[in-house]
Amino acid sequence: MSAAGSLAINTHAGENPFSAETMAAFRTRPDFPGHAIAIARSFIDQFVGNRFLNLITNDRGRMQVAHAVLYLHYTRDPNDPTSGLTSSRLKAFCTQHNMCSPGRTAAMLAVMQMSGHVVDAPAVKDRRIRLLMPTQKLLDTFLTRWITYFDALADMMPETADIARAARERDEFIQAYIKFIVEHYRAGRRLMDHVPQLNIFADANAGMLIFLSLFAATGEDGPPSGERVVQMPISELARRFGVSRAHVKQVLRGAQDRGLLRIDDGSTNGVRLMPAYFDAAYQLFAAMFALELHTGLRALNAANGG
Repeated sequence: MSAAGSLAINTHAGENPFSAETMAAFRTRPDFPGHAIAIARSFIDQFVGNRFLNLITNDRGRMQVAHAVLYLHYTRDPNDPTSGLTSSRLKAFCTQHNMCSPGRTAAMLAVMQMSGHVVDAPAVKDRRIRLLMPTQKLLDTFLTRWITYFDALADMMPETADIARAARERDEFIQAYIKFIVEHYRAGRRLMDHVPQLNIFADANAGMLIFLSLFAATGEDGPPSGERVVQMPISELARRFGVSRAHVKQVLRGAQDRGLLRIDDGSTNGVRLMPAYFDAAYQLFAAMFALELHTGLRALNAANGG
């Protein structure tokens, strides 16, 4: 049986990738924790010291705005003047699909323009339309992350190696992949719906990076259950991701209130990760792998003319 079949992945348009069976299949793989740790470390390495990347994609709302930028650009119909990426269309799109408020969307677009991630597109026939376009710089930010997942999938399931290959070599795959990823938003499917206990991290500036840093610090033999104390100075987390120590403490205390971890107010180093933390972490990565596999297979099928 193929890897896709063995995980009950249905690649037909409109299918939800987050089936309980698929996510459970990932979580029970013996190599799954190691791949989750490796991906967490890869994400952290990508963000550390990158000021503009932290500004653009370090919480859920900002990530979704950046995805919407790519989506509006790649789904533009040259014969339809109402399509494509403009400031007004981006704000309307993000508001309609509950991605981000108009004001915050406008602020994020301004940052992307200032940092060279979004530029003016070549002039269109209607000069009243200021068409914008993402640069390769923005695409590469996401492409690095997607390929990390596709490589991990190929390692776990060699039958899926064509996905990683297509992501590196084929523009039509990337365009299809972006379209399908954003279609999940439009259909109301959210990754964090499967780990609502992690919203304390997802909704905070650099919150998920703090979460992943603690997870990565457990080592590759980090348990799917039980407790683990990690030595992670609050000052180090603040420095890594350009936030204040007070902000990091606030995020950690919110997670403590939800039973995910315990912090010692007398120490800036020790954080005890609780069983609920590990359960949420592995559920999050199972959902991520399920989403990437499902969407990658759909994009590959579309790129191949299916």
